[in-house]
Amino acid sequence: MIDTSLIFAVVLVLLVCFGLIAEVLHPRSDSRATKLLRLILLVASCIAAHRMAFPPEAVSAEQTLVVLSGEIAALPEPAPDQRLIALPGSVYSDAEGRVSAVADLAAARRQFPQASNIRLMGQGLGARDLHAAADLPVVFEPGDPPLGIIALQAPTAAAPGRMWLVKGRVSAALEGELRLIDPTGEVVATARADADGQFSLGATTPVPGSYLYRLALTDAGEGVIDQLQVPVLVRPADPLRLMLWSESPNPESKYLRRWALDAGLQLSSRMNLRPRMSMAQGEPALGDANLARTDLVIIEDRGWMGLSQQQRAQVLSAVDGGLGLLLRLTDEPDAAMSARLAELGFSSGSVELSRVTRLPALAGAGVEEMGPPIQRRTLALSAVDGRPLLLDEQGEPLGVWRPSGSGRLGVFWVSDTHRLTLVGEQTRFASLWADLVATLARFGVASGVSPATARHWVNQRIDWCDAGSTASVTDSSGQALELVAGVDGCLSYWPTQPGWHQWRQGEREASFFVRMPDDGTALRAQQQIEWNQLLASSSRSQTATTTPVPGPRWPWAALWLLLSGGLWWLERRAAGPRAIA
Repeated sequence: MIDTSLIFAVVLVLLVCFGLIAEVLHPRSDSRATKLLRLILLVASCIAAHRMAFPPEAVSAEQTLVVLSGEIAALPEPAPDQRLIALPGSVYSDAEGRVSAVADLAAARRQFPQASNIRLMGQGLGARDLHAAADLPVVFEPGDPPLGIIALQAPTAAAPGRMWLVKGRVSAALEGELRLIDPTGEVVATARADADGQFSLGATTPVPGSYLYRLALTDAGEGVIDQLQVPVLVRPADPLRLMLWSESPNPESKYLRRWALDAGLQLSSRMNLRPRMSMAQGEPALGDANLARTDLVIIEDRGWMGLSQQQRAQVLSAVDGGLGLLLRLTDEPDAAMSARLAELGFSSGSVELSRVTRLPALAGAGVEEMGPPIQRRTLALSAVDGRPLLLDEQGEPLGVWRPSGSGRLGVFWVSDTHRLTLVGEQTRFASLWADLVATLARFGVASGVSPATARHWVNQRIDWCDAGSTASVTDSSGQALELVAGVDGCLSYWPTQPGWHQWRQGEREASFFVRMPDDGTALRAQQQIEWNQLLASSSRSQTATTTPVPGPRWPWAALWLLLSGGLWWLERRAAGPRAIA
């Protein structure tokens, strides 16, 4: 970049040199003192001219920018070192004209370069203004909290037939009913927030496709306090490969096989009918190649005891490589079975518990009562690194699992979950086994569910960092746009259309949903408050800095005028007698 100050200085130096050359080539009869004074005035006037054009930088008094955004009930009384500015959309009363309206925070900082601190009031800074305050200490004073649904956790993708949950929080001052409404307008789940404002609802979508559910918060008079869309992309999951071993025909294995087939799992099973006679489906062999293609093995305790030492070693080796193993206990473990459990890393004992128990309420599925009675083993099974697999209504474990290499080992001691289907609790039975399988199955193979992405609104910038140098986005209207990484290595996109968008980069692709600006206003306001709280907390360690500003020019202009006038007077004085002669 060309330094204009340096160029101007060079020009002035050349002028001084030309003056000296002229003095040498055309000597005058002036005295030596006059010549010296003329030279001094010439150099001094050039220096004054440079300072007039480029005055020295001066650090002015520190100032605090008081930034107003959102609705402000009462304006603060500004101190002499404070400047009140208002961002677009601010609502306030300013009869005295103390507030300066600005386009954004960056423009305000250019207008007030001496600002060394920022005081945020009201709703805080939006996404476009956050970067403009990153280098200054920030104090955030939020206004009234938004009323409505202020926190939301919902998956953007789900597998067909699997329950997905919507969790969140409403404002503490609100009491009302939350309703999850499907695209046809039917209410599929209802719930009330607890004392902390937390809530949870769930639904099941059996057919693949993109769906827009609606979450509404209603008051006692059926009026809608707040609502927002819940986008869910239901897509076929990679079929999970399940191997089921049963030592004898029993209703538990029968209903488990039926559930696996209905859920779309790739099932291979083996059921012993009598010694040296069994019924097989698929490929239930325990060879290394077949175990490597399997995600979860469910086997009864008697079947595990009937395996040879080599077969058990093969299975455990496959578990270390990522396979999941669930051991179903159909009876109280004897000494031999306890030894086998110890080999798996579990220690067993007996406890004084009732054999009859119930499952807890199925949260979010519209099944709020406890489940029907089921039979459990009075076991106290534990492991050093074990975790509960399922809890009953009293919080007692009905199963436990522990990691082993890259896989997981689980033990489950309820043998009559099929009773749930006999009393019309098919949803509870399916949810129970879906959770067990999802917990133990080989990681990342059959979930088919992408994690929830950030929430996006129309005209709000979306950034993808560390995602490559190029990508493309197709909006809901079908218009495609190529994205190129900027100087920071991030891909940025400003959506102008609401609805589902497609992001593609090579063979990778993902879907994300963009909301209308008025969809989930309380959620968006709370997100902005959290951003500003994070900005204020991260800036506490920063020290106040001021931007140097150009000093006043008028003293240098006056000095240049005085010196130039003196130089002119000397020139006129020297030229006067010669002109008369």
